[in-house]
Amino acid sequence: MKYSVVIPMYNSEKTIESTIQSVVRQTRYDLIEEIIVVDDGSTDKSSEIVQLLSLCNPIIKYIRQENKGAAAARNNGIRVAKEDMIALLDSDDIWDEKKIAVQESVLNKYQNIRAIGSNRTGEEIHLGIQKGSDIYRISPLLYCIKCWPCTPSLIFDKKVFVDGNYFPEDMTHAEEGLFFLKLASECGLYYINEPLVTCGGGKRAFGDSGLSGNVDKMHIGVKEMIKRAGKNRYISPFLIPFLIFYEDIKYCRRKIIIYLSQKKTKRNENN
Repeated sequence: MKYSVVIPMYNSEKTIESTIQSVVRQTRYDLIEEIIVVDDGSTDKSSEIVQLLSLCNPIIKYIRQENKGAAAARNNGIRVAKEDMIALLDSDDIWDEKKIAVQESVLNKYQNIRAIGSNRTGEEIHLGIQKGSDIYRISPLLYCIKCWPCTPSLIFDKKVFVDGNYFPEDMTHAEEGLFFLKLASECGLYYINEPLVTCGGGKRAFGDSGLSGNVDKMHIGVKEMIKRAGKNRYISPFLIPFLIFYEDIKYCRRKIIIYLSQKKTKRNENN
């Protein structure tokens, strides 16, 4: 089994080389067919860095598109990928060197699994129906409660999406939610208990940087995801108001955490 790695990129000159190198340093690098970097209209030196790396490593492929968002960039990369098995990664994240080896081992052991992620550094979740000693299955309902696993940990079989529609391009935040919900509903969504990816240099899961840094837009996106989940019958429509209420509670908690964190930072700066 071989994998096509898809990395959407936007103004990532400070991180993209480390991200790509984390793929190259895999203990099972022999399983990597290609590394597709889709530049979503970057205006910094990201493109120069990737194109220079591609001159030294022919499996690195650079694609540029006009700025359409992460969803469109991922879709573009997935559609041109040679392999059916896709490994997702974001341009500011780092894989553990044994990530592919660990997930390949699980996929060989459980050949009915077609989508598997992992925990990430600093946030180890034990949620879902346990399969084996360290593998969990996430239902669509559980995903609406806790959006897990994280996108850069995922390997999936793109043949699940027979219509070729992967990430909804009309959403700018939480768009990966509907993608994960379709996987959970149609083929099963699993994750490994072991943390195999570090996101954003170990940043907090919300309120720091990247798309997740805008908690207001993420909140709106998650609520839209929940509504569409009911419309698509991934979950019972009866559950929508309860899930949205729960999301509102989480949003308030996050705002409080961010406020207290910023207050603490300012106090430290003044001392």
